[in-house]
Amino acid sequence: MKLVVTERHLGEGVFPTFSEGTIVTNLTLCEHYHNWTGGTIEGYDTYFPVDYIDGDTLTREYNPTELIATENSIVELIEVVYEWALVKDQHGTIGWLPFSKLKSLIFA
Repeated sequence: MKLVVTERHLGEGVFPTFSEGTIVTNLTLCEHYHNWTGGTIEGYDTYFPVDYIDGDTLTREYNPTELIATENSIVELIEVVYEWALVKDQHGTIGWLPFSKLKSLIFA
């Protein structure tokens, strides 16, 4: 499914992909997005969907990089996780964008 970015998004940096089984510390629920939690993984502070963590362990491979996107750019939906979408841009770059900055291309 193609989506259009309705507002510029800068993200919070580029992260490596973390392997399933990696330990996450300093877990705290995110105040802005339900079902997301902040935490530290391999020295990086970032956010995780709560169902990607069991206790203090990452339950699947995960890369928290948010896509840097400009208004009116087109992205392809890969996965939906609560209020966020994992997308791929026209250059093949994969990252997360909040749904509040996306609209279906059909209705754009």
